[in-house]
Amino acid sequence: GGPPASPGYAEGPLFDLDQPPVSYKAKASAGEEQAALVSAIGKAVGRLAVLVETADGEAAGILEFHIAMLEDDALSGPALAAIGSGQPADAAWRAALDREIAGYEASDQDYFRARAADLRDIRDQVLRAPPPRHPRSAPAAPGRGCRADRRRLRARSSM
Repeated sequence: GGPPASPGYAEGPLFDLDQPPVSYKAKASAGEEQAALVSAIGKAVGRLAVLVETADGEAAGILEFHIAMLEDDALSGPALAAIGSGQPADAAWRAALDREIAGYEASDQDYFRARAADLRDIRDQVLRAPPPRHPRSAPAAPGRGCRADRRRLRARSSM
């Protein structure tokens, strides 16, 4: 909380987090949809694990929390079940995470309300994962560079 001490400085490539994830192409079967979601989760975990290696203290802790959440079947289970009922992987993942995010945001505890932003990032990390066999169709932001989040920029510019 509170206003920033300075406007800050950033150097490197800029990755706009408000850009929609790559368009998703539905698979032929629920099994393929489930495999696509498991693959996307694995890719997100892999990218985060690389970032943990170079992150310091608090940042590493946040990234490790993201990895633990992604590896928790309680998070992916509802999405996988929805896929089994006929939903495409991207819609099932988004719906499952959006329900979880809403629960965190409605909490009467500051800790859980603060973690809602982590869950949004976790949701989007998976949605941005390149689909299997099409590695160039969804370039993910590399570990180094600047990431722009217009929601946060708007909030900060109104201070």
